[in-house]
Amino acid sequence: MSTKNHQGGLNHSTDESDGKMFEAINSSRCPVKTIENFLKHLNPKLDSLFQRPRELSGKFKPENETVWYCNSPVGESTLANMMKTRSTAAGITPHLTNHCVRATAITVSSDHNVEARHIKAVTGHKSDSSIELYNARASFH
Repeated sequence: MSTKNHQGGLNHSTDESDGKMFEAINSSRCPVKTIENFLKHLNPKLDSLFQRPRELSGKFKPENETVWYCNSPVGESTLANMMKTRSTAAGITPHLTNHCVRATAITVSSDHNVEARHIKAVTGHKSDSSIELYNARASFH
């Protein structure tokens, strides 16, 4: 299927447009637990979700420290590929994409009766019909 974000073609056979994240109970690679762990190690001085990781050095010992990230956001290129790169490196299959996070957030928000105008304010969508496309798919409420 061809969509605005997934044009298809010879080198693009995977349709990631319906990606969602699910809890994998009793798995060390559970995406929900991974995100919860990520959030608790962010630098509280920076109001940005994606922060540049601190460099491993003699001074920084992740096992002994709560804050694992710098007071600096990651660059645009790093951010564009982050979910795929990190989930692939962690052995999560199928790999997650930035769109998985977006689709999951929209679907869960809608399932919990968050108004479309609030969802659009967060996601940057312009019309209600663009939000409704996510809700036309089966929900795993």
